Amino acid sequence: MRPIVKADTSYQDLIGMFGSDYEMPPMADFEKGDEIEYRCPYIPKCPTKAKCFAVATPKPLQENEILNIKCHLCGDRKIPVYAGAAARKIR
Repeated sequence: MRPIVKADTSYQDLIGMFGSDYEMPPMADFEKGDEIEYRCPYIPKCPTKAKCFAVATPKPLQENEILNIKCHLCGDRKIPVYAGAAARKIR
């Protein structure tokens, strides 16, 4: 089965599909975009050259907040990392 994905799907389309069943953040939060993404801090030395990803956020998380990143080197097990070490600014 092929996924039903359109490049022009809007936030209003998502509200139409999910808004009656789920509480969704307001449109203004959707339009802010992401400022920081959190990736595994060990990427430069990883022998698999994987770019394991945790989350992207509009606001920075606390430095000592712990994120669980799905590690490809560890067979997709989750490993804990500090948000401060995993932060990368989105350009």
